Amino acid sequence: FTDQLTLLASLQVVHGQTFDVSDGVNTVTFEYVLEGLAPTPGNVPIYYTGLEMAAEMAEMIEEAINNSTVLDVTAASIETTERIDLFRGADSDGIMRDVRGAVPAAQTV
Repeated sequence: FTDQLTLLASLQVVHGQTFDVSDGVNTVTFEYVLEGLAPTPGNVPIYYTGLEMAAEMAEMIEEAINNSTVLDVTAASIETTERIDLFRGADSDGIMRDVRGAVPAAQTV
């Protein structure tokens, strides 16, 4: 199972807006941060200028999730679209498990 997230363009994102991604054990809070401003301590920033299209935001979020050293989650954005697929790392049976991530944007599951 895979969760699919559909993101909005950065014009529809608010500085300081957050979303959580969990692998079932650990949860990481990601925060949209307007370039030049600081994130809330403890949150993982996703810096944006306010000019990004939805596909660009998806790539930025994919990178932030995949750079997390805490989560056993892999994010894969679909090039030129606003969609991100999230996978939990393989369990002992080798099957990818689904991950639930609450994103303040249009979401398709």
